[in-house]
Amino acid sequence: MLEAVKTVTPRTPERVPDLLTPEGVQAFLENPSPEARAEAAAVIAREYAQGGFSDSEMELANTILETLAVEGEDLVREALSEHLKDCETLPVNLVRQLARDSVESVAVPILRCATALEDDDLMEIAGAGQVAQLIAIAKRDELTPEVAEALLESRNEKVIGALLGNKGADLPEPLLNRIIDEFGTFTSFHALLVDRPFLPLTVIARVLLLIPEEMKERLLERHELNAKFAQLLTRVSQENSISRDANKAPKAVEAPKLVQVLSQKDGLTPVLILRALLTGDLEFFESAMAVRTQMTVEPAKTLIYSSSEKGFKGLYTRANLPSELMRAFRIALDYIAEIGRDNAAFWRAEDTREIVKQLGNEFDEVCPAELRRLIGRLQRRLTNQSDKDKRGSVELAFSKAGNKNRGAQQKGPLRPAS
Repeated sequence: MLEAVKTVTPRTPERVPDLLTPEGVQAFLENPSPEARAEAAAVIAREYAQGGFSDSEMELANTILETLAVEGEDLVREALSEHLKDCETLPVNLVRQLARDSVESVAVPILRCATALEDDDLMEIAGAGQVAQLIAIAKRDELTPEVAEALLESRNEKVIGALLGNKGADLPEPLLNRIIDEFGTFTSFHALLVDRPFLPLTVIARVLLLIPEEMKERLLERHELNAKFAQLLTRVSQENSISRDANKAPKAVEAPKLVQVLSQKDGLTPVLILRALLTGDLEFFESAMAVRTQMTVEPAKTLIYSSSEKGFKGLYTRANLPSELMRAFRIALDYIAEIGRDNAAFWRAEDTREIVKQLGNEFDEVCPAELRRLIGRLQRRLTNQSDKDKRGSVELAFSKAGNKNRGAQQKGPLRPAS
């Protein structure tokens, strides 16, 4: 029935106002044919979404739509949902009414597309909705960690699959680890994990133990890691899960342990540390700064987030990190201070996007090649471009040669744009 509604021929402009008169409304309500009522509802909804009504017509249209959303037949409500799903001026109470409809074909278009729905609305529906409704929420263009966590509570394979496959869903490390804990052995999820825009290194270490050999190359290419670095991550994960049940996912790797191993193998590079900071992997970043300065984590964190400029500068110098990257670290930390460090547990892709934007505004083309490449990689992740599109040459996350030749790669000092 819904397909028939989608193909309704639009009313001519002369006929639309006829529906918004007392006589037209009465005739509409008394029409015994659900198909005819659905056609008329589709016409009103289409014109409403296009903003074609006067103020007085809009008021009457709101009344009609609100009545139909409650009392209309399924076919009528389906017509409203399909033609109003992208309407940004729709009253929020009407959006919520349609989103909470018990009929899937009514609720799903609104849940998938309507921007008026807030996180509280989505989480409430996620807690009580049917699978089709939950999948629709999981496929929304943008999805916050809070809503993603509510969807995870469903523990439904189709819902979690839709969530993992949505590049617009913000899935921070704790949520990814929960998904791997419960669904890591589901082979249908492996490609979805590999293709996520961002994966913390601790999560990549777990995924490497889950996926077959032929998929590892894809993981390395997607997240721009070389084989040597992957071998190191795999070993850390294997040691961490040495006695694991073969039917269960490998144990989560703690960031401090991963940092220690990377440090011992000359893998704790400046670009790797900056990558962690820019993508909200703060536990890794904090641990890395502590190890590089031979401090414990808590004193290092105090200096990292110190309101005094000298605090982090002194720590940075002691960590023997390149002076030309100092400003990039500072920009990221200033942004984190602005949003509140507590938000890092639910880091959003928008946070990385904003930092990358600030870096782009701050520095001109004369900046370290490694920083330029890192920003380029993050921008591709943020815009969901394929790995082969506009790739150019990229710096691998683990490369001793790259560290030794850093000076030769740079085109000049990092300096603010004029």
